[in-house]
Amino acid sequence: MKSKILLALAIFVGLGVFAFLDAKTTTSDDSKQAAANKTVGTLRAFGSAEATYKQEFGKYATLQELLDAKYMAPDQFTVKDATSAMLDDRKVSVVPSPDGLHFQISMISETVCEGALFMNDSYIIFKGEPYGGCPESKN
Repeated sequence: MKSKILLALAIFVGLGVFAFLDAKTTTSDDSKQAAANKTVGTLRAFGSAEATYKQEFGKYATLQELLDAKYMAPDQFTVKDATSAMLDDRKVSVVPSPDGLHFQISMISETVCEGALFMNDSYIIFKGEPYGGCPESKN
């Protein structure tokens, strides 16, 4: 009887340790996923803002024009110039073509291994990663 109780207790403790380790890994993965979701959501918001701006003004806009038209909230960004800003750890670039018929948006992470997201007037989000994989960190 004691051996069955000890076996059940050992299994219970083992499962508890496994659940704890799994929860710790999941939390880390969830925070990375939340950051990725925020980036994609922001890129989608830019796409919607560009479509709205084009509908109203007949051309695509620079970042500054989107901010001036209040299609994007300026408090989300640290604006560098008319076409670029920083959003968290990503450099954001919003560049329309000279004729205003096309645009390209890039969101490039300062951390090389996280890659970048891109969108153009097709409104498709593209993901880019370092060719050949992530470089080894040098300590």
